Amino acid sequence: PNPALQITLRLDRVALGDVNRATEQTNSLGGKGQNFAVAAKQYYGSADRVTLLQILGGPTGDQIQAMEDSEGFRTITGTGGS
Repeated sequence: PNPALQITLRLDRVALGDVNRATEQTNSLGGKGQNFAVAAKQYYGSADRVTLLQILGGPTGDQIQAMEDSEGFRTITGTGGS
């Protein structure tokens, strides 16, 4: 399972050769384990039967953990290192 922060940018238009600016940014959970957890939550109707085993770190890891907490997932999280 590769925990990831999926960042989706929305643009009103794309102009080749110009600077294009996003009008909206959406952050969501990504990675195989997280995607499966979201699907299992939808299938079972709750996150009660979902536990994620993962390694997270840094500010991105904090953001992923907060998103998982808001989804109601139980997590077992290592931080790596010694």
